[in-house]
Amino acid sequence: MPFDPKADKIDDRTFALNSLWLGFASSLLFLAGLLAGWEVFLVKLAGALASAAPVSLLFVRFFDDYQTRLVSHGARWASVVVGIWLLAQLLSDTSARLVAEIDPMLGLAICVVAFHAGIASARIRGTVS
Repeated sequence: MPFDPKADKIDDRTFALNSLWLGFASSLLFLAGLLAGWEVFLVKLAGALASAAPVSLLFVRFFDDYQTRLVSHGARWASVVVGIWLLAQLLSDTSARLVAEIDPMLGLAICVVAFHAGIASARIRGTVS
C-alpha cells in the first residue's frame, strides 16, 4: 500500500471515534432537557453537539471505511424512528393523535438519540455492516 500523506493519523481517527461518544452523551442530555422542560444554555449546547454527527454526513469522504459504516448504521436507526413516527401519524385517526402531540423538537431529539444509539450499539457489539 503506497504512502498517502493526506490519510488520517491515528490520533485524528481516535478523536473522531471518541467524539461520537460525546455526541451520544449530548443527545441524551438534550432529550432529557427537553423532557424536563429546561430552558438553559446547556440544553441548547447539548443539542448543537448532538447534531454535529448527523451534519458530518456531508463530509463523509473524509471518513475511513469503519467510520462510514458506523455512521451508516446510526443513520439506519434514525431512519427507522422517522419511518415509525410518520407511519404512526398516517395511521392514527384525527381524534386520537397521540403522536401528533409530540413537539417537533422532541421528535428530532428522539431521532438524534436513535442515530447515536445505533452508532454506540455497533461499536459496543463490534458488528458494523
